[in-house]
Order: sequence, then C-alpha cells, then structure tokens
Amino acid sequence: FIMFIGACIISSSVTIRVEMRWIYVSMTAAWLFLSYMYGVISDTESDGGADGKGKEKKNIWTVKIPDYRRSIVCFMLMLVYLILTYKVETYYRGYYPNLYFWNSQQGYNSLAEETWGKYGEGIFGKKIYIIGNSYKVTDFYKDTFFKTFDKNRMAEGTEVIFVDSIRDFGQVTDNMLVLREEPKFHAYQDVTDMVRKLKCEPVYGYYEDGWMDESAKIRVMAGKTGFIELELIYPGPIKGDEVTEICMDGQPVLTVPIDQNIIHLELETEPYRIVELTFENNFYMPDALEQRGKKKLSVLLNIGTD
Repeated sequence: FIMFIGACIISSSVTIRVEMRWIYVSMTAAWLFLSYMYGVISDTESDGGADGKGKEKKNIWTVKIPDYRRSIVCFMLMLVYLILTYKVETYYRGYYPNLYFWNSQQGYNSLAEETWGKYGEGIFGKKIYIIGNSYKVTDFYKDTFFKTFDKNRMAEGTEVIFVDSIRDFGQVTDNMLVLREEPKFHAYQDVTDMVRKLKCEPVYGYYEDGWMDESAKIRVMAGKTGFIELELIYPGPIKGDEVTEICMDGQPVLTVPIDQNIIHLELETEPYRIVELTFENNFYMPDALEQRGKKKLSVLLNIGTD
C-alpha cells in the first residue's frame, strides 16, 4: 500500500499538470489502506501465530485490549480521523479561487460564453473591444483564443482590442462587440447594447438599421476631437425641394438641401460631450413598405465619431 501510494504521488509530481483523477487514485488507495488496517486490528479471530520454535506467541492486542473493545477503539480512531479530515478539507476547499490557474480558467470560460456561446459563428470577422485588461491576457491568447472555435478558417478577421474606456473607440457598429471585465467574479460581461445606446441613443424616429422618420431625435456622444460625422442616404428619386433641418441641443445648426442621394456632413462640439440632435425632413420615401412610427420613413442616417 505504502509503495503504491508513494509511486502515485511521485508520478504526479514530475509533470507540469496534475489531473484530479491522479489525486483520487492516491486518495482511494489511502482509504483502502485504512480499511485494511481496521480489519487487521479489529480481527478477534486472529492469534499471535508461532514464534518459530513451535510455541504459540500471544497477540499483543489480546494482552493490552480486550477482544470486544478492539472494534470500538478502531472505530473511534477512524471517527476522529474523519472529523479532522473534514475540517481540513472544508478549509482548503474554501480557498479554491486562490489557485493560480483558477481565475484564468474562469475568465476564459466567461469570455467564451459571452462571445461564442451567445453569438456563435457571428463573432467571426468582428472587432471585439474589451474594456480593461487586469487579467493580463497575453498577445498569444488574444490572437489564438477564437481560432479554437473556427478550425477551418482560423477566425480570419476576428480581432481582440483592449481599451481603457469607451472613449477609446467611436460608434458601435454591426461588426463590433464590446465587453467589460468583472474582476470580482473573474468574468466578462457583454455591454454592446448598453454602449451602443450610450454612444447613440434614439429618442424617437430613429432605428438601429439607420432608417429615420420625417422627424427624429437622437443623443450622440462625440469623440476625442468633438467632430460628429453624418451621412444622409436618400435612395428615392430627388425632386429638388427636399430639405433636412438639423438642430443641436435645440439650436438650428444646418439646413441641408437634398440635391444628391448621398450627402456627408460634419458637426463640431466639445470632446466626449453628449449632444441632442433633432432632424426635420420635409420628404419621405414614397415606396416604403412599412411605417414604424407615427410618421413615415424618410432617409438613412449613418453616424460616425472618432
């Protein structure tokens, strides 16, 4: 028993990774050894055996402890051992989070759940912004983590970018995911929708796919330079009298004649300021197949910040 248990401990000590099944082999052998000793000590039928000269020698237990008390004494010793073992087990198991690999494993499991587990193959080709890097993710894991989920194309185009805050990137687009760290739980949280609404919050008349009604109001967070880029796309026929009026924080700033199907505009404000933009269009899409709000769909609006 002792040689077997020792060999198991030695073999599991010379590798860089110890699996739980290796530990349980040694533990099971130790329990069998304890059971064996209990059986031998409490065996009331055993005698002392011969001493080599034909004379019977007395069993030491028959001298010191009466036969009917052997099992009781052994049982009490095992009970004390189990009680002490239970206290030790519960104590060190309470410190599992302190194992050097445990936190990293929890973090990577959470990263997989918040990306692959939630979006599946939709994560491939996206830019995944992670706010904070207190987990010290290395460049190797950053570049190879998602390749395990796409063995054919090796997650081409998928990029992981660590940032300090939401100020380090512009508007949230369809090819982006935004996560943040939860250090208390060694996990990540998907905050894409929350950040998207913070960067560009529709008040009324504006929708996630970019369509805007005849009247619309949105709140936009400017970037580090304070410039807000607007792209108006009107896919219908232009008559020549189409006009879009734009107000910023209640003050008129632009009156834009729609003289072409795609128009690029630029507004300027203070860096990282959230401004309220109001749009009034005197036209609408005549062939629109749906009406989402009280007024009709008018034009597509794309917003960009640095």
